[in-house]
Amino acid sequence: DGITEAEDSALSLYGESRLLATLHSQLQIPFASSASSNSKLTSSPQSDPISSPQSNSTISSQSAETLVNSILSDVQSFTQDAEQNDDITMLCIRYLGK
Repeated sequence: DGITEAEDSALSLYGESRLLATLHSQLQIPFASSASSNSKLTSSPQSDPISSPQSNSTISSQSAETLVNSILSDVQSFTQDAEQNDDITMLCIRYLGK
């Protein structure tokens, strides 16, 4: 909560697209995005590397703490000195498919 709504000094939002791009880069998996700042992931569930069982080894090699810290660092880099108008809450869960 509060990640995609984080604003820089020009009042631009961090956005869902940037969050997904950061997540995908940290997990070293491809990301397809449109030019829209609030675009959705453009892959289907069968081809989505995050939800597919084949990607489990990539995701499990990334600790939850490291992933959360990487996202928080990117948000802080984006917002720089802008005043924080909302709280930021992150939860990282590993789904084992059972």
